[in-house]
Amino acid sequence: MSSAATTMVLPPEQAEAFTALVLRYLDGSCTADEVRDLQVQLAACAAHRDVFVRTCHLAGCLHESYGPKRSEWQAKIAGAAARPDTVHDSSPEDTVHPLPKSPKDPS
Repeated sequence: MSSAATTMVLPPEQAEAFTALVLRYLDGSCTADEVRDLQVQLAACAAHRDVFVRTCHLAGCLHESYGPKRSEWQAKIAGAAARPDTVHDSSPEDTVHPLPKSPKDPS
């Protein structure tokens, strides 16, 4: 069987940890050490590269699908026109990007 036909699969725990690392990388929240670790893992393992490509594709699809809806919601809240370039605005159900809490009234 050729190596191209052989599919390498990561153990579930390893796949989950690596996917979390990729998502942090895509969000821009990785440390320099984590980025180096990601690069090493991608260079060393085809299964990691497969997970990376699939995660990037899925993240892109989700941003493309839900970005405009989030922009519309944010525009309604702000009372302004929707900005199509806004992807990381939050919705009431959003726990990843919650709206900032207003400062408490000192009176």
